[in-house]
Amino acid sequence: MSLDVDEDEALIRYLNLPRMQAKAIAHLEGASAAIVYDGSVSDEELQFLGDWLTRHEDFRTTWPVSQLYQLLTKIVGDRVVEPRERLQLYEFLASIAATPGEAGSPAGSIYDEVERLSFPSRVFCFTGRMVFLGDRKKAAAAVTKLGGIVKDSVAKDLHYLVVGGYGSDEWAFGRFGRKIERAIDLRTNGCEVRIVREKALVESVIESTRA
Repeated sequence: MSLDVDEDEALIRYLNLPRMQAKAIAHLEGASAAIVYDGSVSDEELQFLGDWLTRHEDFRTTWPVSQLYQLLTKIVGDRVVEPRERLQLYEFLASIAATPGEAGSPAGSIYDEVERLSFPSRVFCFTGRMVFLGDRKKAAAAVTKLGGIVKDSVAKDLHYLVVGGYGSDEWAFGRFGRKIERAIDLRTNGCEVRIVREKALVESVIESTRA
């Protein structure tokens, strides 16, 4: 029986894609920490990021690679790097940068700023370890008491993905996991889902209880 080498290589790549994606994103987080260390993004570092994206083009639709791609495309599109564009890129890199001690902590740029969460008939999902509420059961109880609905997975009907302040050591991509990845994808495609901090949930629970 003859073997099709191209098909075999394609299958191996497909099966290893999740691991390769996690490794690439972890590398990007580490590289981001090195880049922002001196407080600026140099032209050489811009070139490095462009080369990195070229080598990892398979992941351009996956956050945070997708956002980096959008930023760099906008920055280099007119071949003139303006100070505000350089600052915007720096702030994004700083938000995803991770040193070894930060693995598992939530990346800051994933969040939506929501003044107050609504509860009646709103669908909630939790990820990461809770800081203020103790555990997810207590968090779920607080939500359902106010008329919210709690689900275990991220889907199109989700309104809020609540991220625990401690993150999770089991997150697939170092500073965020599969639920966050899925929520970002839904949000990018126009769904109503919002990614919020556990603190925002706690403050909204308190306000709604007092009302």
